[in-house]
Amino acid sequence: MLQLQHQTTPKKPMTQQEHLKRIRARCVELLEIAEKRTAGLWDAASCSLWSANECLCEDASEDNLRFFAACAGAAEAGWKATIAAIDSLPGYASFTEADNPSVRLIGGCAQDGINYIIASWPAELL
Repeated sequence: MLQLQHQTTPKKPMTQQEHLKRIRARCVELLEIAEKRTAGLWDAASCSLWSANECLCEDASEDNLRFFAACAGAAEAGWKATIAAIDSLPGYASFTEADNPSVRLIGGCAQDGINYIIASWPAELL
């Protein structure tokens, strides 16, 4: 018996600029979610953590709440830093074509930073 296989056309890879734009948009989205969900103090009596109707934490102990709050703050700082880097690095990356070797070095470092950001945010996360 002949079986037909469903073939999907591969997605066109994103350009660097498209990838950075999507990463930035995702960071903004995550910050907006965090602002709504993590405002104020957390306490064990009123805390429940749910994602897609699945409980993420059966034990809302004070220790766990402190851990979640610590992670939330660090995540928010990381998203803000990523946005700042995306807003500034591409302008410096163009310096790789400069005549001055010191200026080219700045451009190379900026491009390295861009590459690290893109590697940290694969398309599946966006």
